[in-house]
Amino acid sequence: MGSGTIVEVSDLFQNQPARLSFQRRPVTEMAKIVDIVMQHALSHPNVAFSLTNSGRIVFDVPSVSEYDDRLFDVLGTQASGLIPLSVPSEDENAPGDERWTGWISSPDITRGKGDEVHLFINQRPIASQPFQGAIRRGYKTRLMQGRHPIAILSLKIPPHEVDVNVHPTKRDVRLKHSWRVLERLERAIAHTLHSVATAPDSNASSLGIESIKETKTETETETYKKPSWAITATQQLTLSGDSARSLEPEKKRPISSSPAIQKTIFGGKPIAPALSSDERDIHRYSGIESERPDSEKPLSEIINELPEMEPLAQLADSYILVQSGEELLIVDQHALHERIRYERLKEDQNQWKPQSRISSISIELNPKEMSQLQAVSSTIKSFGFDFDIDSQSMIIHSAPAILTTSSIEDFMRDLLQDLSEDNQRALSMEKIKDEMAFMRACRGAVKANDKLSIAEMRRLLEDMRCIPNPWACVHGRPTAMRLTIHSLDHHFGRHG
Repeated sequence: MGSGTIVEVSDLFQNQPARLSFQRRPVTEMAKIVDIVMQHALSHPNVAFSLTNSGRIVFDVPSVSEYDDRLFDVLGTQASGLIPLSVPSEDENAPGDERWTGWISSPDITRGKGDEVHLFINQRPIASQPFQGAIRRGYKTRLMQGRHPIAILSLKIPPHEVDVNVHPTKRDVRLKHSWRVLERLERAIAHTLHSVATAPDSNASSLGIESIKETKTETETETYKKPSWAITATQQLTLSGDSARSLEPEKKRPISSSPAIQKTIFGGKPIAPALSSDERDIHRYSGIESERPDSEKPLSEIINELPEMEPLAQLADSYILVQSGEELLIVDQHALHERIRYERLKEDQNQWKPQSRISSISIELNPKEMSQLQAVSSTIKSFGFDFDIDSQSMIIHSAPAILTTSSIEDFMRDLLQDLSEDNQRALSMEKIKDEMAFMRACRGAVKANDKLSIAEMRRLLEDMRCIPNPWACVHGRPTAMRLTIHSLDHHFGRHG
């Protein structure tokens, strides 16, 4: 055995016993220790690391000459979905000596939190939070809101351009040219993703939420952000290929262009913030197969004060025109069906019963995830999962019926992150139900551009009277707009 460094710690709290009261359970503290060792293992591939706990080997990786080998040793099969970071040509000879290298995941491999983003400056592990914005900008619209990639990113920079003494933990740093460093990271990620095929795999996303954006038939050209030093003062920066295209509406919809008339009918302010491009795609392409409203079990009890409503027609295969007493409702069919499905999924007890799988699902875990699982295994079993643990894997035999087989792995990784974070919020079964129903509601709802029969429209309106909050979808967007007979009379001058 080669010579090395042995660190032995004994009587840890002898001189400062007050610190003991801040310690969590041994399994929780062990998970944090594993995370620290993993960080150093990723930043020093030429060094072997071995971690044991109570005589059991928790983490053991040999020294390697190729970084690919260290990735597989630490991350396991997750490493196969990583893409080497590629730097655009204009950055090769750009001003400054900072250089980014590393690996990033394709957009279909994501996590619910940013814990799997590992950042190193001159081989020193640092906190990733200050760099998350640049990473997200590099991914642009490829990442769903609230999702985070897996990344191992290393910055080599002259030591005099980085100050590591701004925080006692040495995890936070101050960079002399932070704007330039962040720009280069953003461009490198955008360039890398632009250079490879990154179409999401519909079977790989958590609860199907990332698979709902269907691949568009036309070819879209996307450019990555050019460096600020290469842009003249009069040149406009192009962030996306979409901005260069002339956008024509699919159908010309005649409507009065008078601002006064539009303000009379629709009001002076929008009733909700505009949808982002991601959210528009979610609503337009939500779900690979939509469930027809008339094929679902009806919601029996009327619980709100909505009167009976009669569908009149469907506008642009996206909106339902409805007569309700002396009001005209314009209903967003996707938003309403999404809200109905959300309430139905939450209340349907059969969706939450454990369902045995035809064949067990094996999930390979890295050492950090395995430590987290051992710390919270009883909690996860209380959520309806039955599983065994072997040396490196979690073998799931049954899971709540609402989870599809393809979504279990990503959901479990997100759940492990939620249950292991510091000052974690209490994850009750009710909270888990709410989150799973939220994800599934959008996937199966009818989409914009889906043609509905009068019977299907009528069924949606009947169910609308049986849900507690019929006026907003699960994202908080409005499901309907109301036009009163008074506003119409006023518009057409029927009041003298």
